Amino acid sequence: MIPKPPKRTLSRLLPQSAIFFLAFITTLPVAFTADGNSISNFAADWYSQKDGATLKWFGLETPMKTYGFSVKGDMKEAYFGQVSGGLPNQPQSNWCFDMKLKGTLELEKLVPALSGWSMISYWRYRAGGNPRWAAGTPNFIAPSNMPNGADLWNLAQMIQYDSKNKALMFNIGWENPYEQFLQQPLSKIFENQAISTSKGIGANVGPGIPVMNASGTAAYYYKSSSVPWGNTFGAWGGTLKVKPLRNVYIQSGLYAANSNMGGPTQTQFSATSVYPYTSVPASYLGQFRDSGKVTPVVGGNGKLIPGAQQNLGWVPSTKGANNHGFGGMAGSPQFNPQTQNIGARPAQPQYVTANNKSTYTNSSGQVVSAPRYYTSSPYDQGSGGQYSQNGLFSVTEIGWEPKFGSDQLEGKYVLGNYIWGNANSQFTPFAYTTSASGTTSANSPTRKPVPTTQSPIIWGLYAQIDQQLYAEKGHNYQEDQVSMHAKISKQGLYSFSMMNFTPPNGCQVPLYFHTGLAYKGLIPTRDNDMIAVCVGSAFYSGQYNQWIDAQNQSLQNDYGSTYNDIVPNGPTVQRPISPTTGKPTTNYQNYYAYQPHFTSTQIIEACYDIQLTKWANFKPFVEFIVNPAGNGSVPTSVIIGASSKWFF
Repeated sequence: MIPKPPKRTLSRLLPQSAIFFLAFITTLPVAFTADGNSISNFAADWYSQKDGATLKWFGLETPMKTYGFSVKGDMKEAYFGQVSGGLPNQPQSNWCFDMKLKGTLELEKLVPALSGWSMISYWRYRAGGNPRWAAGTPNFIAPSNMPNGADLWNLAQMIQYDSKNKALMFNIGWENPYEQFLQQPLSKIFENQAISTSKGIGANVGPGIPVMNASGTAAYYYKSSSVPWGNTFGAWGGTLKVKPLRNVYIQSGLYAANSNMGGPTQTQFSATSVYPYTSVPASYLGQFRDSGKVTPVVGGNGKLIPGAQQNLGWVPSTKGANNHGFGGMAGSPQFNPQTQNIGARPAQPQYVTANNKSTYTNSSGQVVSAPRYYTSSPYDQGSGGQYSQNGLFSVTEIGWEPKFGSDQLEGKYVLGNYIWGNANSQFTPFAYTTSASGTTSANSPTRKPVPTTQSPIIWGLYAQIDQQLYAEKGHNYQEDQVSMHAKISKQGLYSFSMMNFTPPNGCQVPLYFHTGLAYKGLIPTRDNDMIAVCVGSAFYSGQYNQWIDAQNQSLQNDYGSTYNDIVPNGPTVQRPISPTTGKPTTNYQNYYAYQPHFTSTQIIEACYDIQLTKWANFKPFVEFIVNPAGNGSVPTSVIIGASSKWFF
């Protein structure tokens, strides 16, 4: 029986909002007494005031500022409804919750000699479902970034200096370059993670660092960390920003590049990890993958093998420590590969000649009865399946922020680069592994190439162009907030674009760009509403496709043997060729369809951001994700949803 996916209902999220509203309601009598207003006047003032949903933190904002302390925050809830496309066996409706609080202590109020110095503490809490599982996308292009880094996270703890003329800023501590570089406010009103957050940076790096077992018969790819461009990363470091001219700035930061710092994430059976590409039945598409999972066996001819079951082995993506923003403070964990487990198979009886199957009990106590070549290693490969390493992470950016014409049309033009100091393998060139056995049978692993070239860093370039194209006359609003850190001030038409490039030999997605338009105040009497649309495209690497071909066309026999033809493209059933005679052996081998090439993925998102009050908005939106998996295996995902955000 196929297990049902876990339920993610609204009831799991209601307590998050209830806590906030309960705290607010219980403080209403205090607010009434302090202001001396009636309930009706209070409600009107609460709706129209611009100091946030908490009414100046329930009256505490003024005394807090006396001591130099202030708090800004926002709370967001969003619903994502998958109406077509994507993957089965997952909830088609997902509700997500996000709350952020940022406290700032101005040290000058306590020590006058520390003018310009402040301490910053930034926290976040998240909960809810994950619309990516239904959409069938990789994480960097998911319908939302809200599921990343669930529960309570430490985002930043740092000391900062700002000169009075704003010409100099620097900070040091536990921080995240994502919060300081490539700031594009209009992109943040969208939900798709590629547009709002990742912007293609660090999207799916190379094949990883191969480690061979002692006998040289198998290799395991320990994944390197991609460039962590998102608000779930933190590292020790510092940032310096200078403004040599009024509208020109240069900023640069240097941080620790700690790998293996992400929390555990569940993975799924993708469209290319079930039949006809593998022996897993297609009915498992979209379900979660777990270590030790046992499934029926589909042969290369598409038929279930009666009585046969397969152990899918160890799944590294469910391993690792969810550090909640604290784990990287001591650096990356020590790399400790379990080389004795690489390619290891469980001990089992001899084959039953009649049906070429054997029975054994796996590490989870489940009975498996299948041909040996369906048995994946059930043993932990060590280090959570990731290559742990420490390095340096640098980001540099130069920006020009002009205002054009008599309408003072605001613009922002940026060039930046980043260098992520973690080693990774390139997709080409590569060489086949060698084997000590010299023989090939149903019991021995298939020969596959491993990468032979490594790069000590991952680097990229990005460009950003934001420009107001038209300003309506007589309006200059500065009350509504697009995000916690940015405001869009004037009514009119805005454009925004960005592009990111990374060398294609070490990254699956070397090119990403998006471009969009937004109009503030398009509808009469709705001066602070905003309607917006954005189109993004992620293009996959041709060298990545060459690597896929090399993995598809693995050798039937050991590298260097006389008859080492590549395996045929299926789905079909073949008889393997003997490495010594060149004749078919008595055992049959199932071959499946080659993994398809990757091309590109497009995102189209449109939204209408309704400013309910000066501190709250409501935003219906629609997302179209064309070719979600990038390789044609998943139909276009269409997501319709709505979000609401409160500022305080």
